[in-house]
Parts: sequence; structure tokens; C-alpha cells
Amino acid sequence: MTVKHFPQLSDSGCNAYLIENGGVTVLIDAPDSAVKGVKESGQKLAAVILTHGHFDHISGLREIIKVSGAEVYIHEAEIPMLTDTAFNLADMYYESGSFPVYDGKVNGLKDGDVVNIAGLNFRIFHAPGHTPGLIAVQTDDMIFTGDFIFESSIGNTSFPNSNPQDMAASLKRFVNTFGDKDYTLYPGHGGKTTMFRELNRNPFL
Repeated sequence: MTVKHFPQLSDSGCNAYLIENGGVTVLIDAPDSAVKGVKESGQKLAAVILTHGHFDHISGLREIIKVSGAEVYIHEAEIPMLTDTAFNLADMYYESGSFPVYDGKVNGLKDGDVVNIAGLNFRIFHAPGHTPGLIAVQTDDMIFTGDFIFESSIGNTSFPNSNPQDMAASLKRFVNTFGDKDYTLYPGHGGKTTMFRELNRNPFL
């Protein structure tokens, strides 16, 4: 298994990660910066798992699904964000009607789901706070945290659909669930980090 990182290319972008196992790939988040890499990978894209529905994490989704036919997974609470440009905050950065919304087939997720794709088990951890349906995705010794936990920081809770109290509860439950192992954490912004590093240095944990 390998992980290829597609870094954010602008302030309005985010990280994406292409996980390859046995010639089949799974993409975590779908910014427009990931479109080229998916097209050039030469491997079958089986699924896109979205950590949440903010515009920067879904801006390339429509094009990626068009070229790959991959399945789309997102927490059930975030499904409306795929088409609602006020809800997903695209209206803050895009001219009216110009954001590439995705209105295709979606598989809704909930806390505790385990999805088997490409021979890997992806465990879903619901972490509301930044958005109502944000998820962290654990497979093997890796956790893809989206805009939940960053290196020495956490996701913004000042957006209209954010909730600081939910974030505090999510962080506590996350530490109780995963804090006994030094997972590699792959965030939606910034560089990767580890569970033990964040437990020692992140002031929010």
C-alpha cells in the first residue's frame, strides 16, 4: 500500500491523498488539484471518500467522477453540501453558478461504518465541529483527518454551520478512541503529523 499526496495549490485549496493497493486506488478528498494526478495515475480509481463537504474538498469531484466512474462516500449529514454553494461556502470564492457542484450518486456514511475498498478497511469516525458531518478516516496505521486535526492546531469552528462544543467533544472522543497508538495523521491542510506528537504538542488535545 502506498499513499500519494496531492498538496493544496492555493489558499482556497486543500490536500488530497491517493491510496493505492494492488493496482486499485482510493482518493481521500477531491480538490481540483487532484484531478490531474488521478488522470495520470494509470490505475483504477474505485472510490472517493470525502472528509466533509466544504468547497475546497469537493471542487474537483465532478471531473474526477466523470473520468473514473468511482463511487463517492461522504457522511450523510454532508450530502446537501455537494450541491448547495451557500452551505459549502463556495459562494465566498466563486461567481454565482460557476462552482462545479456534484449531483451524482452518493453513498452516505455514519459513525462506526467500516467500508471495504481495494482490499482495505476504512473505518469512519464522525467528528462534528468544523462541519456537522466531518469524518476522520482510519485504515491500517493511518488516519485522514480532513479539517479536524492539523499539526499543532484544529479545524476552524467560526463558520455558520460549525459548533465549538461539538468540536471539543469530538476531540475528546477521538483521543479516547485512537490515542493509544502512534497513527500517522494526514490532514486536509499542512503537513502530516502523528498521534503522539499531537498529544504532546497540540494545545487543543
